[in-house]
Amino acid sequence: EAAEVALKAVPEKAAETPRSSLEKTVIVCEEPVDHKGLVAKGDVSLDKTTVVNDDCLHESSQPLEREAMVSLEKTIAVDVPSPSKAAETTKEKESPEPLLFGSDVLQAVEKARAAVAELQRRAGINQDQEASRKKQEKQSPASLTHAPFCHDTVGLNVLLSQDGYTATRSCGCRESVAVCKGPLSQQGAGYFEVEVCQTVDGWIGGLGIGVTHSSPSDLKEQRLPDKAWRVPRSFVLGYAGNKYLNGKEGTVDWQSDQLRVGQRVGLLIDGGSLFVLVDGQEVASVPEAEMLSAGLRQDEPLYGIVDIYNAALSVRLLPGAVVPQK
Repeated sequence: EAAEVALKAVPEKAAETPRSSLEKTVIVCEEPVDHKGLVAKGDVSLDKTTVVNDDCLHESSQPLEREAMVSLEKTIAVDVPSPSKAAETTKEKESPEPLLFGSDVLQAVEKARAAVAELQRRAGINQDQEASRKKQEKQSPASLTHAPFCHDTVGLNVLLSQDGYTATRSCGCRESVAVCKGPLSQQGAGYFEVEVCQTVDGWIGGLGIGVTHSSPSDLKEQRLPDKAWRVPRSFVLGYAGNKYLNGKEGTVDWQSDQLRVGQRVGLLIDGGSLFVLVDGQEVASVPEAEMLSAGLRQDEPLYGIVDIYNAALSVRLLPGAVVPQK
């Protein structure tokens, strides 16, 4: 009986109370409020809000009936959405990641391939060189002790491959020195070998190759000289028939600017004597007495050093190289 009395009291109160101002009234609902302030039935959601005030009512093209209404002044109707609906709303508001379709994907792939090919070209890596390296590793798997070139001690114009075994001059003709990361094994003889990967026609002077007592740790704190023979305590042969023994210049018969792609240049230090070999054949040498008088110390480690000068453009250090049999 009390409930029935309460229900009957609502329309009586509405009839007694004139329509109050809708100002400061916010109704949050699925459907918009019509010009009479009536809300359609439906789930209430926070993501759709209609603000109703006197102004919007007066702007209506239809005359408003001044019938009695329940006062909505300072009334806010709010319902909290369910977790599932809130999650859906959040997903809708999140901006999706940009996607590529059709020709855009192909263009992106081609650009990536072109970038990789350019990096490989500049680093002097190609399929033939990779095949040569793998062949060399298979031939002498037990002798893979030669350390790569050191990334911290290279000339300004040298690009090293990721593995550190290929050195390529990127521009100019100087500032292209590379030093091996570890010392040569000197168990009776120290030896390392490089393969000529690229050359430049018409240049006078070419590859310089030798050894140095200056370790990469000694050199990384300073800028490398523009020529390998200017590195302190170095012994370098090549260029245009030159030898430089700890800065002292001399001549040899070997012209390194005549080297061709695919040829292998080795440097052997044996008991104090120095030899340069091309494809296993000796082309230049310095006797032990001359090396010792120039400052060679047999009790100190030696590091391989190359100068990718003029006609030489790219060389690859062969990690499995062994001293050729005489």
